Amino acid sequence: MRWGFIALFAAREISAILTVATAIKAAIDQHLDPDEACEQRIKAVVPDNKLANLLLFESRVWMFFLLGRRISPNQYRGIYHFSYHHKDGAASNAFGWIMVILFVAPLLHLLLHFIWSATAANVVTGLTLLSLVFFVADYQAISKRPISLTKNTLIVRYGLRAAFTVPLADIESIEPLPLQSKSSQNKPSAQYGRNQNLKADLNYSYHGSPNLLITLHRPIGKVSSITLGLDRPGALITQINQAASPTHNPEAD
Repeated sequence: MRWGFIALFAAREISAILTVATAIKAAIDQHLDPDEACEQRIKAVVPDNKLANLLLFESRVWMFFLLGRRISPNQYRGIYHFSYHHKDGAASNAFGWIMVILFVAPLLHLLLHFIWSATAANVVTGLTLLSLVFFVADYQAISKRPISLTKNTLIVRYGLRAAFTVPLADIESIEPLPLQSKSSQNKPSAQYGRNQNLKADLNYSYHGSPNLLITLHRPIGKVSSITLGLDRPGALITQINQAASPTHNPEAD
């Protein structure tokens, strides 16, 4: 059975890589959104279910691992794009994890080889290298997959996570979250108000704290509030408020 599982796993990875190669080539040649190119390719042959979502995630991993340098944030759908890779050193932290894996992997392989077995060392090293693929892809995606604002929607992309689309008409409020210093984390303060112990339905931030709260008029699925960690949260607030203005014309921007 184990050889069968290995064959299925290899087939899934190969199909994801082939999907990425053809989809990204088409996206680059035709200036398409890379996410949408992969989604159209996969959902043409796989029903819209958990398997399709898994393959889409695999496609994003291999897309940024193999072709991350060829992808530009401007390829993604949207009138305005907002970055998050500088927030709390998100990109630097991801790069740090890559360096840790590269340093530890050969030492761990030698240790397992001599104190356990060569097979165990090879299995663990293989899994470690597979995790390295994920970390490299995520490092690339952090600076290439933006949060985007279209005429009618906010598209939240964050690293390799699946995109979450919010209609602008469903946004009740968008407000900044003040930074909380370490000395005041355990002390009540009126400065933070109801945001001090906030737990949103969706949190898009890495190792730091979010700096933006979006509250919805009505839930999208089970999501009624979202927190974001952006490099320039004020810019997103300004653009969403302008989009809500009845006199705003996005074609003129």
